Amino acid sequence: MIQGKNIICVGFPSWEGDYMKAIVQILSVLAQKNRVLYIDYQHTYKDLAMSVVGKNKAPLKRMLGLAKRCRTIRLANQTEVKVLTLPPVFPINWLPANKLYHWLLGWNSRQIRHSIQKTAEKLEMHNPLVINAFNPTYGIPLINRLEERLLLYYCYDEISHAEWCKKHGARMEAAFAPQADAVIATSEPLQTSKRRYNDQCFLVKNGVNVALFQQALGQRSQYQIKDKPQVVGYLGTVDDRLDYELLEFCIQKAPNLQFYFVGRVTYPSGKARLSAYDNVHFLGAKSPEQLPKQVAQFDVGIIPFVRNGFTENIYPLKINEYLAAGLPVVTTNFGQLADFQEIVTIASQSQDFLQALLLETHYPECDDEKQANIQKRVAFAQANSWESRAEELSQIIEEVIEQKKEEFLVHSP
Repeated sequence: MIQGKNIICVGFPSWEGDYMKAIVQILSVLAQKNRVLYIDYQHTYKDLAMSVVGKNKAPLKRMLGLAKRCRTIRLANQTEVKVLTLPPVFPINWLPANKLYHWLLGWNSRQIRHSIQKTAEKLEMHNPLVINAFNPTYGIPLINRLEERLLLYYCYDEISHAEWCKKHGARMEAAFAPQADAVIATSEPLQTSKRRYNDQCFLVKNGVNVALFQQALGQRSQYQIKDKPQVVGYLGTVDDRLDYELLEFCIQKAPNLQFYFVGRVTYPSGKARLSAYDNVHFLGAKSPEQLPKQVAQFDVGIIPFVRNGFTENIYPLKINEYLAAGLPVVTTNFGQLADFQEIVTIASQSQDFLQALLLETHYPECDDEKQANIQKRVAFAQANSWESRAEELSQIIEEVIEQKKEEFLVHSP
């Protein structure tokens, strides 16, 4: 793994929160041997106002400079990262791509750039590796402004199909990605898609915090009560990716199964549709540290995604998380799942999905067979650990740095 490097990541999501984030996980590993400064989600004046009236939770004091904007977060692996909260910016995503949009974007960019430069200078983070994590809008104005020795674009979703940022995101990505030294994609379809912008497009798939989710194995015995209903569990955001028709079919046909949904809800109508059933339970969003306790209650993990332009590009975090906990997995055929076809059940039809759930929950394996399958799943997940992914990313970084050195020598007088 690379070591002794200064890494500045301009992120899209907040570092902390109630769901797992790929960029946070891989940076947590890199932080073991490198200095990491993470630029947190860019809160707007709207976020500020909503927080003042109690309708939102934003770090008001840090945003306004009334508390230190740059804080140290100590990680479970005994390392630390620096996380910078930026001053508020104007909300512009709702605007069309007109003069006002570009003027406000310029103003926002100057505020962001000044804050990052000031913090990087104070921390003496010179000649950093800059990773832009799915944030091309603010990637463009930062190019060559942080004295970076390398610029990577880390892409984990298809931005042209992401409802929350597709209005300007695809256009900004098309302008930014070609200017990066390399693009890192988290799935094969994404790699194919982004290669049209940049020939230096590499694949680093999502991983799993094996140690965290293996905790569920040790906790499972306390939930294995005689005559306890079998639990079908979903770990992740309840949003428009879910196939609600499929879920409703399974919930109706298997009333003896309990369906647990663990995660934030961003699609209230979907939750309302499923909440009508007595065997459905929404347990809310949980911090990563709380997830093993939730997963320990599952008898089978599911990924009931629809297939569309967004989900086809996903390499799902949860599939390896379920496997690391030793769980059988049933998933729809929403994307390229060839890597998993020998270890999970992939169902193309609703009836197949239901039958797989019934098979996993109503026909218990003998103890030896069960333990063998658990070990097989855990071993599969271990091969996809975030430590492995950090090694893959490190090799790419070293290769691209070496290429830049060679190009410099070729073009030197």
